[in-house]
Amino acid sequence: FEVVKTIDSDYKRGCSRLDFWFYGRQNEDFIYFEDVFFGLKNQILLKNLLGETELQVTKSCLWLDKFYPPRSRQSIQNLISSIDRIHQIQKGKLYVHAACVSSDDTTILISAYPNVGKTLSTLQFLKEGWKYISDDTVLINNKGYAFLTAFPSAIGYEDFLRFIKPSDIGQWRFYRKLIKGKINHLNKAIERVTKPPTLKLADLYPTKASAKVDMVVTVEIGPRRIKKMSLSELTEKITNINSYSLGRINNPLIWAYSYFNDDFSVNKIENNEKTNLIRFLENCSGEFYSLACNDWNWIKVFKEIIE
Repeated sequence: FEVVKTIDSDYKRGCSRLDFWFYGRQNEDFIYFEDVFFGLKNQILLKNLLGETELQVTKSCLWLDKFYPPRSRQSIQNLISSIDRIHQIQKGKLYVHAACVSSDDTTILISAYPNVGKTLSTLQFLKEGWKYISDDTVLINNKGYAFLTAFPSAIGYEDFLRFIKPSDIGQWRFYRKLIKGKINHLNKAIERVTKPPTLKLADLYPTKASAKVDMVVTVEIGPRRIKKMSLSELTEKITNINSYSLGRINNPLIWAYSYFNDDFSVNKIENNEKTNLIRFLENCSGEFYSLACNDWNWIKVFKEIIE
């Protein structure tokens, strides 16, 4: 996107207005946002969402986002993420809230709610010699492939103690993260307002750029369970997980753009996203499972369905 000092307000001429700050004309492939916060004019221009998208934002938008992204437009990062998500869906891809690991013979996608075991199960697989593709959110396509998607991920203090060693990440980094995790763990008030220790597993273990997925599972904390699932059951589970963890396409500028442009529909985009997920699962060559355990020993449960 392009950061500019100002955007020509002529875009408002002959426009219809939605709410106090969105301006557009029917089927002209743009939406213009203008509002004033703390005496600073915020301006955004979004054009051609289904093609070579153009996005201009004023510096004042980025400045305000550092302190309080307005609810009227949400953050610029949210807008950029929404645009990227739409473009990926158009290409037959989608993001799934899931981990993914691969060996020479098998690739497993592990979808779950936050704080259930994606990063931890990934780490356990990596210690067994598997390769990293993702441990939080992974990009997949409708051909059954998953693509390397690496982010720093949070890890709880107790899990850090149990599964991370100084040799894994280096002594200095280990003790620095250990102290931070201990402070958070002992003070719940601090824990609520500060970020937990994070690890970027892709920097610590071998990775794989892409792989055809064989097995897809969901995991949850509870009495030990291994249950096969049908394609339709798994589709609904992953859709539920994604809706909670990643949310819908809900950026105000995207919805205002959709209102003015008949060839773009958020609902159609989200339907295409679900279609991409179904095609992905149809092209996976293995089985689908729902797994649960309450002792965090995920690798033990997985070995029962792999071996």
